[in-house]
Amino acid sequence: MLRKLSIVLFFIGCLSIITYAQKYSYKRYTVDDGLPTNAVYGGMQDSRGYIWFYTEKGIARFDGYEFKTYTKQDGLPTNDIFYITEDQYGRFWLSSFAPKLVIMDVERDTFITASRSNEGLNIRYLILTDGENVWSKILNSKIHDVYISNNNFFSVNVFSTRSSLIDAKNATNSNTFYCSPSSSIAFPYNSDLAYLLDFSTSNVDSFSIKGLNSRDIHKLQNAYSASHHIYNGNIYVRGPEDSLVYVINPLNRSASSLNIKEYFNGIPNFVTFYLSDNCLQIQTDLGLLIVNQNNQVIDVFSPQLSKDTPVDRIFKDREGNIWVTSRHEGVYMLSADERNASIVNMPENADEKIHCIFLSDSILYFGSKQGNLLETYRSNANPQLINRAKNARYNNNTVVNSISGGNKFLWFARQGDGIYRLDKNTRETISLKKMIKNNSTIVGLTSGSMRYGIDDLCKDLIWLEDEKELLTARGQNPYRCQFFEDSISIQPFTRERTYAITSDSTDVVWLGHNTGLGSFKNDVYTFHDEIELFNGKTIWDLEVSSDNTLWAGTDGDGLVAYNGQHAYTIFGTEKDIVQDVFISADGYIWVATNFGVKQIEHKLPLEESKVINVYDVNSGLITREANCVAVDSQHIFVGTNEGLTRINRNRMYYDSTAPRLYFDQMLVNGQEVEKDSVFHFTYEQNELEFFFTALSFKSFGDIQYEYQLEGADRTINATTNRSVRYSNLTPGTYTFKLIATDVQGIRSLPLKPLIIHIRPPWWETKLFYLLVVLAIALIVLSIYLWRVRVIKKQAEWETMINKQFAELELQALQAQMNPHFVFNSLGAIQYFIQSNRKELADDYLARFGHLMRLFLESSKNKFINLSDEIKLINLYIQLEQIRFKNSFDYQLKIDEDIHTHSTLVPSMLLQPFVENAINHGLFHKEEKGLLSIMFHQNEDDSLSCIIEDNGIGRERAGEIKSQSKKNYKSRATQITEERLDALRKFENYNIGFEIEDLYDEQQEARGTRVTIHIPEID
Repeated sequence: MLRKLSIVLFFIGCLSIITYAQKYSYKRYTVDDGLPTNAVYGGMQDSRGYIWFYTEKGIARFDGYEFKTYTKQDGLPTNDIFYITEDQYGRFWLSSFAPKLVIMDVERDTFITASRSNEGLNIRYLILTDGENVWSKILNSKIHDVYISNNNFFSVNVFSTRSSLIDAKNATNSNTFYCSPSSSIAFPYNSDLAYLLDFSTSNVDSFSIKGLNSRDIHKLQNAYSASHHIYNGNIYVRGPEDSLVYVINPLNRSASSLNIKEYFNGIPNFVTFYLSDNCLQIQTDLGLLIVNQNNQVIDVFSPQLSKDTPVDRIFKDREGNIWVTSRHEGVYMLSADERNASIVNMPENADEKIHCIFLSDSILYFGSKQGNLLETYRSNANPQLINRAKNARYNNNTVVNSISGGNKFLWFARQGDGIYRLDKNTRETISLKKMIKNNSTIVGLTSGSMRYGIDDLCKDLIWLEDEKELLTARGQNPYRCQFFEDSISIQPFTRERTYAITSDSTDVVWLGHNTGLGSFKNDVYTFHDEIELFNGKTIWDLEVSSDNTLWAGTDGDGLVAYNGQHAYTIFGTEKDIVQDVFISADGYIWVATNFGVKQIEHKLPLEESKVINVYDVNSGLITREANCVAVDSQHIFVGTNEGLTRINRNRMYYDSTAPRLYFDQMLVNGQEVEKDSVFHFTYEQNELEFFFTALSFKSFGDIQYEYQLEGADRTINATTNRSVRYSNLTPGTYTFKLIATDVQGIRSLPLKPLIIHIRPPWWETKLFYLLVVLAIALIVLSIYLWRVRVIKKQAEWETMINKQFAELELQALQAQMNPHFVFNSLGAIQYFIQSNRKELADDYLARFGHLMRLFLESSKNKFINLSDEIKLINLYIQLEQIRFKNSFDYQLKIDEDIHTHSTLVPSMLLQPFVENAINHGLFHKEEKGLLSIMFHQNEDDSLSCIIEDNGIGRERAGEIKSQSKKNYKSRATQITEERLDALRKFENYNIGFEIEDLYDEQQEARGTRVTIHIPEID
């Protein structure tokens, strides 16, 4: 907040002298605006920024928009509350005549009874505070309770302690002022000393106070009902029936006084104290004094209200606004900015409807709508009536339309009464008509009708001192009137209806018509219909700036600037009715409009000129409709139909405090919910209404709010309402954001965002979707598992059948092989018997029996270990060697890494291949053959068996077989393939074999090699 914190006392004294004839433009609040009564004792501003008024009919809170009243029904001890004190916890201590002390918890809108009178009588509670502690002094009771404002109230009976301490000094009668809850300073009747009493230690210290004489001591001894306050360690006491306020410093044992009469030229009826913004406000019915911590008066305010308006208390809020409470007329409010403006009091015989203003040297001249011409010094708003209108010819329509002048004379025009010249020194006036009549030589008058009405219906006039010319704008026939020593020359410009006239440095006379813009130069009149912004527009006033830019005030089309080539409407005035245009010495353009006075910055290029300040009712004007304006280096003078306002351009009083923005409440489906920063609602709670308030009393409710509900609004919205409503919100998360801008364009801090979660219905929640997905997945899984079980059972059934078929097939194959081998073996035995070789036949038969026993044992299993398989092959080969008379040799090789007892192979796997090698390869060989069997362990733990012979080969064996007449067809190889295929299907063992023909270097057959691949069998 910007404040003038240093005002020289001499200036304050002068201010009280020069302002006696002025008044302020207040905003008034009464019962019609919501106050409980027009009888208002006083007011204060709480720590949150709200304004409170205490009255005989309750207390009222004001937020700049409306009043909220509290009465006995809400918890007040009585409706008649004569003071409020706020403690450091934001609670209100209510002073009243009720027999109980009530404290209000403002945040919760609740009331606490801190004490009751034991006597049941009405008691006056005086609330004291030192900024940290708050306590009550009961003025009309024998019991003196002290209540400390912490979270636990307690009382201390100090009456007997005080009495005993005083009695010990033989000073039974004394007046006491409290320094703290546990100490006071007393002034006994029979002494010029002061007594400092400490109740906690029962210590009494007597001393004389520097700065107080016997007369002052006597006043303090009798100041029983005088109000006092503790501020910055000092006790401020108002003397009885006096204009003095004593400032007592107990620590320094000194005192000084402040004379209210020096500031308000009178003795106040009452004085109260109010602590605000670290300053002490001394409130009187004459005015307000504000004292800082150095005991310096930093602000003085005199309300300047009517004598019929009894003032009770005055206080200043943190924005610098002044609030004046009255006993019968409610509350008057003056904003900080409005303090820079004062309303000039008109003389009793003059009206207040000011129509035109003219500045000349240090004098301000202004004319009224009743034809009165007045003057006043610019630095002292004390106007004098210098000329009164005669009876008007046209229904009392004697408005002073225009004023202009030079060094000695002042020209002014009254509508319906003519043009007059006023001698500034003698105050003598003469009409232009009479001046023309008295002059013997008149140049330029050819029309009798024009001569008869030469000074009637003048709308505007300009006096050119150097040229001695008077330029007039009239309803008809505007003209130039030039004065010579012995004659007057009158030159008409046009017959167009003219409201405004001016001239520039090139001797061009500009005329503002009701249909556009005209000019006159070198005896030639031109109507400028080529300038579109003027064409068909009514022009009320014209002025020319130093750069020859023409500024035209129009009727509802704003201010138009014309530089000789282009015309521009000034930004910020587009729809204004511009009644008057004034150019100040510093180059600013000022216009009086129906929206107040606007200050325009003249910039180049011209189209960049714009409004930079607006002075209206918020600046101290009585009404925003301004008729005329004049400006000097220090003041702005504005004439309105309600009076003349004088505004200080330097803005001694100004406030830049940002509005305080509060979230009041939220309605959900029309029901209030508890305030919070995060809200959770159901999908049915989708109608939200937000209520909020920005505290800016200087704005008088003219506050703009910018808000956005993120999730619903794509852009930021603006409103002047204090609530916004949303309907049919879909489930989701929303964030409500808000900021306020006051009448001066100052933005508040953003409201803490409000987070709103609207839950979707249960059938639209993610959990529901998850459950649906899980249910579908469970159904699909159940179907899948059921289908798998069906397929698995079917597969097991098919596998069982296939296994049975495979086993039967395997058994059949084995059965097929076994007879084949037996047949060959029996054939060998038969051969030995027929050859009469009984020993060989017996040996062969014994061996054959052993082989059959081994075979029968191995046939019980599909797999046998390699050791047993080798035994079978060895025994079989031995039988074949006997049968073929040792016509071939046999060798067996096994890798050392192979464990024959643990390695499994299909039973009877090798026998068919060994049989083919002997019977088809070695049997037909002429020389002795060789049969080799080798076993190798592979890296993947599989087994390779190689059966190799050096017989005649498969091709030659096939030829021999085809030439043979035997019908026997061997199926050893086919049976083996079918067995291995059955093992692949049944046991999933991929056992294969390869047959390779061997050739020597001459490509002659030299045998056959069979390689059998056996995987690792578990």
